[in-house]
Amino acid sequence: LAFVDYKPAELRTSKTWIIVYYARNPITNEMERFRNRVPALKNIRERKEYGQRIVFELNEKLKSGWLPFYEATEIKEFKTISFCVDLYVQYLEKDFTSNEKRFDTLRSYRNVTKKFYAYLLEKEPKAKLILEIKKDVIIRYLDYLLYVKEIKAVTYNNNIIILGIYFKWCVERGYLKNNPTEG
Repeated sequence: LAFVDYKPAELRTSKTWIIVYYARNPITNEMERFRNRVPALKNIRERKEYGQRIVFELNEKLKSGWLPFYEATEIKEFKTISFCVDLYVQYLEKDFTSNEKRFDTLRSYRNVTKKFYAYLLEKEPKAKLILEIKKDVIIRYLDYLLYVKEIKAVTYNNNIIILGIYFKWCVERGYLKNNPTEG
């Protein structure tokens, strides 16, 4: 429990009925408080049951790894890696259908980004958000390709180039502040 990213929700009944819970902000690594109001109902027992149902649902979502930051649609950096990879592949396929990219380009870019995502799922399971991809993750991935998979230098360089293009796309779209493949 040393690395828990939340404090469970609880119903507080006073003048205003609220549900309070805390979640760790992935950017600042600080716990932040969230409050939800329980709407007024005629019957107090019904209001309490309704509030307890909300508490139960919130706690189940928090246990499964959900954080309220994921739903902040105006903050793109809180998007998941899978969301960004899927969106990137959709953009690649649109470029192919509009004859802006060749099929081989589409296949190469899609394969490299999908293999990188598969590596993250297997070897870096804690990385869920796109903002958690830093230079050290890229270096570990490239070392994995070179020393574990024993790929050739040409394939290694192609992976660096294609990942650089993918992360440049992420920066241009506002999902990352800077490209982790630079340097």
